[in-house]
Amino acid sequence: MVSPHQIVEKTPDRSLLWAAQTPQVFRYPMLLDAHRALNQDFTDDAAMIESLGHSVKMYLGSYENIKVTTSDDLVIAEAFLKSGARTQHLQ
Repeated sequence: MVSPHQIVEKTPDRSLLWAAQTPQVFRYPMLLDAHRALNQDFTDDAAMIESLGHSVKMYLGSYENIKVTTSDDLVIAEAFLKSGARTQHLQ
């Protein structure tokens, strides 16, 4: 954890940390209720659902599941596709 002054205050146990990936999946009525009930800024839908007292389950993902948002991401995606790494898993 880092203070507003960029000083490390505590290092969490990394075995308990997960990297979230998109897309996140929720039952539509629950997600719609969350969006209607909350008018605060949240980093993602999971934070909204959690703030309403619901549990959010994590599933193992894949580093191959990349999100193309910037031109740098596109370069990585193109290199990944040219390498044939993804097609090897599909055969």
